[in-house]
Amino acid sequence: MGLPHTRGDEPPINAPIGANSKACPTRVGMNRVLSIACSQRTSLPHTCGDEPRVYIMMHEDEHAYLHKDYLLENLWPEYERARALPILQTSVCRIRSILSPCGERASLNYAGARYGLFLSGVQCDYIAAQAALAAFDARRRETHPPVMEACADLAKGLLPQNGYLWSIAKEEALRQGLSAALEKVISEYALPENRPARRKSLSHLALLNPANEDAQRRYLAVLEADGMRKKMVRHCAWLKGVLRLRYDEELPGAIRGIWPDQTEE
Repeated sequence: MGLPHTRGDEPPINAPIGANSKACPTRVGMNRVLSIACSQRTSLPHTCGDEPRVYIMMHEDEHAYLHKDYLLENLWPEYERARALPILQTSVCRIRSILSPCGERASLNYAGARYGLFLSGVQCDYIAAQAALAAFDARRRETHPPVMEACADLAKGLLPQNGYLWSIAKEEALRQGLSAALEKVISEYALPENRPARRKSLSHLALLNPANEDAQRRYLAVLEADGMRKKMVRHCAWLKGVLRLRYDEELPGAIRGIWPDQTEE
C-alpha cells in the first residue's frame, strides 16, 4: 500500500462535519468501503481500506477521546510512527468527508493529541450488529429481530473483504456470536406454532455458515418437511455456487442425498 499524502496541520478542535448540509444520513455502511446511506438512499463510497478500520475503533469508544499514539499502536503496529501517522491523518480527513452529509449530527474532533467521534442518530451497520448481539436474550423475543437483521447484513459482508486480516477476524468473531444466538433462537421456537420463525432462523444460520454441513442439512430438512420445493432448489443452487467459489468444494454427499443433482439448476 502506497503512503497517502501527509496533511499539514491537525483539524480544528471540535469542528462539526458539514454543519450546513441538509442531507441526513441514517446509516454508515462498512461493506467493502466506508459509505453513508442517506435518507435519499444514496451513498458516498471511498475505496481506501483504512477508513473503516479507524472509524470502527473510534466508534467502539464513542464519546471518548483516543490518543493518536493509541490509535497508531493498535491500528498499524507493524509500521513506524513516521509512516503510520500520515495514514491516520489521511483516514481522519476522509472520514470527515464521508460523514459530511450528517451535518451537526456527527463530529470527529481533535484536542490535546486525541481524537473523539461524536454521533447523534447515526447508525453503523457493524456497530449495530455488535449491539444487537450484546442485547440479545433468547427469552426476550423483542431482541430477536435485530439479531436477524445483523445476520442478513453479515451474510452480505459487513467489512472490507480485500484480504484484511483485521476485518476477517472481526467478521469471524461476529459470525460465531450470531450463530450461537441463532441456535438459541431455534431452540426457543421449537413448538409447532413457531415453525415459520424457526425456519427463518435456520435460514439465517445456513446463509451465515455455507461450509457448515449440519446447518445446511437442518435448513433443507425443514424446507422439505414444509413442502417448499422451489426454495430447496434455489438454496441448493446458491450453496453449490458459494462452495465452489469460496472454498473450491462440491456439495457434500449428505446434501446431495436430500436433493438430487439433477434438480440443482
